Amino acid sequence: KNIYTLLAVLDLSTREAFDAVKILGLVLDQGYPVRVGVALAPRTRDLAYLDDAAAVPQPQPPQELLKPETIEGLFGALKTARGPRTSFAFLRRLADGLDDDDEVPRYEDALEAFAALASAKKSVHPDERKHPDLDLSSKKAAKELLANESMLEAIEEFLRTSATFAESKNVASNCFALNGRVRQGLARLQSEILPMLGEEQQHMADLVSRGQISDRTKSIYGKAIASSGTPL
Repeated sequence: KNIYTLLAVLDLSTREAFDAVKILGLVLDQGYPVRVGVALAPRTRDLAYLDDAAAVPQPQPPQELLKPETIEGLFGALKTARGPRTSFAFLRRLADGLDDDDEVPRYEDALEAFAALASAKKSVHPDERKHPDLDLSSKKAAKELLANESMLEAIEEFLRTSATFAESKNVASNCFALNGRVRQGLARLQSEILPMLGEEQQHMADLVSRGQISDRTKSIYGKAIASSGTPL
């Protein structure tokens, strides 16, 4: 049973977010009993200016920056059609494909990664039965999925929820939390995650000794949140 929940709130218009995805992937690869989750925060800037060196980035309202035809939209489509593991694999693929001088992935590269993962047979997820009209038999079909009316509605609902999550939880973009204990910023994720796991292990041991957690506990995360009084 995973006794830790590591949640990252990411702004995908920043390189910092994709660097954090790499670290989260390494935590999973090393076999820690951690459930990793990603929540998308509203973009802090419009990335269109990256294609025009003379342009100046203009801040825009969150609802204008989270649209279906963005990396966030592709993430939402994968999460809907294939589930959270595949949508996280999508972010990992994008993060691993960045060179040192890249700022963020290009949408065209993200679309290719989306199509490959959506059409992969091994990535079939039980949630797919909720959308029996979806055709994910090929990369071409997966791309056409983005024009599917029911899928567009699902993506837009996902993005509406994403746009308000950070504000509703009173946390900033690009932060992370372990069992609800929030750390602002991602720069120290790599150096802080192991000490935080050690602290949380002591916290879990205390809950067990007080009888608040047992083998019959359905949600260890819920107990951890209730005992710490933290927002995530």
